[in-house]
Amino acid sequence: MSIAVNLLQMIIFVLALYLMFTILGLCGAVLRGDFMVYIMSDFFPFIRHIKTVGAITGSDGPASPMMKNTPMNTSISIVAAALSQLYIQMMSLVVIMFGYHVLVTPFIILGVAGVMFIIWLTWFTAFAIGLVFLAIKP
Repeated sequence: MSIAVNLLQMIIFVLALYLMFTILGLCGAVLRGDFMVYIMSDFFPFIRHIKTVGAITGSDGPASPMMKNTPMNTSISIVAAALSQLYIQMMSLVVIMFGYHVLVTPFIILGVAGVMFIIWLTWFTAFAIGLVFLAIKP
């Protein structure tokens, strides 16, 4: 269900950005490639970063009732929150990009290593910032 909600949020936000750029007349900018892929390449790292920071900051702390279970500890809760957001965001990204490729127009990503670097970089920085926010949370 969380993947479906995330998919819907991402689709709505990408379409709203596309509509805003169309109304403002910025779609005519000189780009080498598809304008919608350009919008998605800006939006997906942003939303991945924001949602991962939120998940890490909202993860269970040492006073949570779940921590009374013997094998459970705070680090497992933090890593589980981070990995669950990575999974949800990656599945949403793959589904949206595949749907756009099949339904709208085929496209080719030339720098796959660079794309994966940005995906991992936004996730790791969000993980680090989320840990800082979790540490200062009362």
